[in-house]
Amino acid sequence: MSLNLSDEEIRGLIDYARDKFAAEQYPFAPSLRPVREVLAKSDPQPKPEPPTPKNSYVPSWVLQKKNKRPR
Repeated sequence: MSLNLSDEEIRGLIDYARDKFAAEQYPFAPSLRPVREVLAKSDPQPKPEPPTPKNSYVPSWVLQKKNKRPR
């Protein structure tokens, strides 16, 4: 079975299905799995960007100066 739908019609169906899933009491019910799989194939969600790497620790200039003093 093939449907000749325009891009706007496909987008409308996907948006409607996503809204219905958001309002569903049990969105992860096993009976809805085929619908979730088709939605994932037809309109995959963009993957979130990985977090930026944390900066390495650099002591303040006061601490650096303190550590350089002879004892």
